[in-house]
Amino acid sequence: MRYSYATHLECSLTSQRYDIAKLQGLSAANKLLARYDLAALRREVARDEIAARPSGLWRWHELLPVPAPSYIVSLGEVETPLVPLANSERPSGFRPPLVKDEARLPTGSFKARGLAVAVSMARVHGVRRVAIPTNGNAGGAFAVNGTRGNLNNFMLDGIDNNSNDNAGNILSTNVDAIQEFKVQTSGYSAEFGRSGGAVINATIKSGTNSFHGSAFEFLRNSDLDARGFFAPADQPKPPFRQNQFGGTLGGPIKRNKTFFFVDYQGTRVGTSQTDISTVPTAAQIGGNFSAFLNGNVSGQIFDPQSTTMVNGNVVRTPFAGNIIPASRLDPISSAVAQLYPAPNVPGALANNYIANDPGTDQIDQGDGRMDHNFTDRQQIFARFSWSQINRFQAPPLPGLADGGSYSTGNYIEDTRGAAIGYTFSISPTMVNELRIGFNRSHYVDNTPAYGQHYPSGDLAVPGVPDNATVNGLTLFEPNAYHTLGEPGYTPTTSTSQEFQYGDTLSIVHGKHSLKMGPQLRWSQFNLFQIGQPRGAFSFSGEFTADSPSSGDGSGNGLADMLLGLPTTAAISTLTYFGNRQQTYGGFINDDYQVS
Repeated sequence: MRYSYATHLECSLTSQRYDIAKLQGLSAANKLLARYDLAALRREVARDEIAARPSGLWRWHELLPVPAPSYIVSLGEVETPLVPLANSERPSGFRPPLVKDEARLPTGSFKARGLAVAVSMARVHGVRRVAIPTNGNAGGAFAVNGTRGNLNNFMLDGIDNNSNDNAGNILSTNVDAIQEFKVQTSGYSAEFGRSGGAVINATIKSGTNSFHGSAFEFLRNSDLDARGFFAPADQPKPPFRQNQFGGTLGGPIKRNKTFFFVDYQGTRVGTSQTDISTVPTAAQIGGNFSAFLNGNVSGQIFDPQSTTMVNGNVVRTPFAGNIIPASRLDPISSAVAQLYPAPNVPGALANNYIANDPGTDQIDQGDGRMDHNFTDRQQIFARFSWSQINRFQAPPLPGLADGGSYSTGNYIEDTRGAAIGYTFSISPTMVNELRIGFNRSHYVDNTPAYGQHYPSGDLAVPGVPDNATVNGLTLFEPNAYHTLGEPGYTPTTSTSQEFQYGDTLSIVHGKHSLKMGPQLRWSQFNLFQIGQPRGAFSFSGEFTADSPSSGDGSGNGLADMLLGLPTTAAISTLTYFGNRQQTYGGFINDDYQVS
């Protein structure tokens, strides 16, 4: 082995720590294998050449419970420049990407938030999982040091990987393409100072002097799955199928000089969800609610035009036979109610429509990286990442009836990212690292399969503007029945974009380890998301109750709707949000080694 500048490898297994000094600076394109005998807490190192990682330190903290008595961990093969500098950063958790006992488990793509949550479950000090907010907009899957979940900092290859939309990570990648992953919760270098929470840093693999590759295929389907707990026993099991496949390949373009690494992962999911809804019968759509009569006031509907005051109390006359006269039906509400599908559960007045609504999910993603050594002291890398998501979930009701939510309809997301890094070892004690990066994510959420079209004359609500971007059926929400129309906040269009430049100079002088440099960011966030772009009506049933505040079960939400008497009505102004931010900063960090 050759030694250069002193640093150490830390391994935390339960409460024990093992240090190996002076492991940095060994030859590139090398490998470390460590075997852990957890029963005796013994560590054996099998040397097969080892390489320093780009950030200058090999540190690995195993924080998750390990069920097996022993296993082998490969810390990977890298072709990277030496950065022989110690620093003060303390990772709260880092796992190499390949653990033999779990390497083939289906994990989707590499989601930094998900793995960081796994670290939090290992009771890392200061890390807590957070509840998912009801509006889904607070961001963050975990909170650190008492901060909000959207104050974490995600980085990929030293480049900003944060969404300006929801504060999550933009780029995801194949798990097999990840060289290392680290969560830092405190004491990290000043260069990460933009974050009040955790720093989640990942690095993509690079090629070596040997060709290496991998390939995988994962299959799951409904034949192997249990029936959903709430799925009706007399209904067929909703179909489900998932294929996840991909691979990696890396190697030399010119030995000892230029290397490449590429990866791809595809995901295809075909599924169906069981939706149980309450829809009116044909008689109820025509104004006939006689099926609800049960000999008492519950289920009775009253004529709001007969309202009088007797001794300070509201008094109304019931509709004869519990039937609304055809002349009293509102034409628009009646036409909208005709969109309801017929019940398919015989004899039931509630939960009487069951549908297995199909959904598809197609994801394609990949990365390409090239490394080049100009000299032993100058290296450069370039990396490009992309992903494309096409997702569809059918709403609970067919056609224009829709009745969906923010998670139904079509979802299209296009993501791109790039990074360039240049490292110059000016002297044995001075290294300069230049990073330039870019990421962009654009998505359009919840566009209906039938398109954005202005309703026909009998379905159009007066006053709702004709705008091709948001056209659709106004939302009708009769109490106790499924909603009709396209949901609010749809469609949503969002673009998050970030350009970044950073230059870090690292100097070792005596007991001082200095880092300093500028950081510049140009951020963009565009959002078009309107609460009620087509208008919305809610119908509580209070107008056909014997009294608006009686609470005795009289009245009916659909009856109020057929009479054209909403409890609330709302429509939003169409507005566009565009945020531009330029951030200029710098940092200096000095680690002083006392002894």
